[in-house]
Amino acid sequence: MSSSCFSLAESAECGQLTGQFIAASGSVQDTTSLDAYVASALSGSAFATYGCPNYDTHHIRFQQSLICHSMVVLSHATCGNQSTVTYIPFCHQACIDNLDSVELLFNNSAVCDVSPAASVMQARDSFNSTQLNTCANLFPTVEATTCSMGLSVELENVGFKYPEDAVSFCANIAALSLQDSKMCASFLAGMNSTSQLLPVPLSQLTTEQKLALLLPARTLPYMASGIAWVVMVSIGVFWGRATIRIAQQNANKPDRQHGFLRGSFIESVISDLAETDVNTPGTNVSAANSWRRSVYDYIFGNRNSRIIPSVVTEDDDAILLEPNVFKRTTQTHSFGSGRGGGGGSGTSKKGKMQAIAPYVAADVDEISLAIGDIVTVKENYGDEWCLVKRVATGAVGFVPVACLDFLGSKSLFKAKVMVPQRTASKRTFGR
Repeated sequence: MSSSCFSLAESAECGQLTGQFIAASGSVQDTTSLDAYVASALSGSAFATYGCPNYDTHHIRFQQSLICHSMVVLSHATCGNQSTVTYIPFCHQACIDNLDSVELLFNNSAVCDVSPAASVMQARDSFNSTQLNTCANLFPTVEATTCSMGLSVELENVGFKYPEDAVSFCANIAALSLQDSKMCASFLAGMNSTSQLLPVPLSQLTTEQKLALLLPARTLPYMASGIAWVVMVSIGVFWGRATIRIAQQNANKPDRQHGFLRGSFIESVISDLAETDVNTPGTNVSAANSWRRSVYDYIFGNRNSRIIPSVVTEDDDAILLEPNVFKRTTQTHSFGSGRGGGGGSGTSKKGKMQAIAPYVAADVDEISLAIGDIVTVKENYGDEWCLVKRVATGAVGFVPVACLDFLGSKSLFKAKVMVPQRTASKRTFGR
């Protein structure tokens, strides 16, 4: 074993990373000096430089986890081959949560000076910049199944050192992210199920904190009944409109066979809806009608010998095309070839697309996709990646071309696609 590395197995502060080694450096030479260093970094004096004289180790999330994981990652090149347990990296989101909590602390007038001197502001800006680079470079993992949200000693309290901070943080659980709301629900349920003593007497809790303890039980029945009500109303409206439309159409078609004479009543309803306004080439129809046609073909097969295809314009209108026009369109808008990355010779397809497969971002300049997400393609690259902007949120990032298809297309949704390696799209952004 190299004399410059020591194990974390006996560490009181970072011992949960058992099996990992860190490099001896400066004042940190063994577990004893390591624990002293971490305790000092967590103390109130650590934030005096940033104009926070009343900081008492409260309020900040995942601070201990960030320090311990940072030392392991920075020592990996020297000591990584000595690890006896596979290292699970610190999650990027937990690192960002730490940065967000520090920013809130700086704006807390009870703890920090909210109008500090210029030198203090410069120190805070330097801290934020360093922390942001740390999250991007040391902890880029965004997939929650392959990373750790933090040490269990902090996860027990939703990332905080003290339970009372967790109670205050979870007071408005409905406004939190999905990940944080799950952690709060687990924290509050554990507090109730094990009959733990509250961090402070119940009489000292605010009304919001008391309600937070009951929030999961209060909210779930209302959510379930609300969802059921929306589903039932939607079905009723759809069925009523379908019945009225069919009755109006059949009023002038007494000889048309419907119902059980031509399969089933449900088939006739969907067939009539699918055929509405989609039989005249060269006309504009809504994307909803194109979708109905696709649903009908998928369930009952292609009834007509000739189905006129459509493409979707920037205005979300599906334009029906004659076969020769469709051929020219697909040749002109070949989606797979890119010009931004230097590969391919076809004209890149730009405009709105839909996600037909999910994708979880694996890098800081990528975005995740859920099936059905609508995005605007801004640029295509020769490595089968493209730069898109999500219509719903405005988020911009790279996604695999294989996850996208034209709006209104009849492509089946896919659970998983082959993700190509990024080359041209990385070089474009100096990666």
